Amino acid sequence: MISQLSHKLAIKLCQYSNRKQEVEYVRFGLEIVLGGLLKIILLFILSSLFGVVHIMFAAFLTFAFFRSITGGQHFSTYLRCLVAGLILLLGISIITTKFLMNLSIDIHLVLLAISILFAMTLTYFYAPSNHFYKKSTQQQRNKLRQLAFLMICLWGTVILFLFKMNVFPDILLASILGLLFQISSIHPLAYTILDKFEKILDWRSKDNEKNYPCNL
Repeated sequence: MISQLSHKLAIKLCQYSNRKQEVEYVRFGLEIVLGGLLKIILLFILSSLFGVVHIMFAAFLTFAFFRSITGGQHFSTYLRCLVAGLILLLGISIITTKFLMNLSIDIHLVLLAISILFAMTLTYFYAPSNHFYKKSTQQQRNKLRQLAFLMICLWGTVILFLFKMNVFPDILLASILGLLFQISSIHPLAYTILDKFEKILDWRSKDNEKNYPCNL
C-alpha cells in the first residue's frame, strides 16, 4: 500500500516538475517518509491505548537512533517490519512498567552497565551491519563504528546521570531495552533467526494462496 501510494505520488510530482527520469528516486524517498509517518502514528495510537506513550517513544527513539549508525537486520516487507516493530516496542513498554520498575536502583545500574558492555562488544565486532553499508569503504565503516562507540558512551553517561538524579526511571529503562534489542539485531544469529522466520512466513503465505486462490 505504501509502495503503491509512493509510486503514484512520485509520478505526479515528477510530471509536475518535468523530471520524469527521477521517478524511482522520488518514490524511494516518499516511501521512507510515508512509511515512517505511518509507523509513528500507529505507535502513538497503540501506546495511548495502553497508557505508555512516553515509554514506548523513549524505546523507539533509542532504537531508531542507534539503528541509523550500527545497522541491523530488517524484514523483507514493510508490513512485516511494521508489525514486528509495534510488537517489539509494546513488549518493551510492558516489561518496563510491569517488571523493571519494581526492581531496585542498584539492579537498574547493573542493567545499564551490562547494556553498555554488550553494545560496545557487538559494535566492535559487527557494526555497521546492514546491506546498506556493504557498498561503503572500510574507512567509512570505521568512522561509523567510531561514531557508534562515541554515541554509546555519551548515551550511557546521560542515562547514568539521570538515574543518579532519579529522573524518569521508566523512560531510562525503556531506552536501555531499546538499545539492547537494537544492538542484538546486528549479531549474525539475529540474521539467521530472522531469515528462518521469514521463510516460514513465505511458506505460510504460499500455502494460503493455494488454499484460497484469487478469482479476480
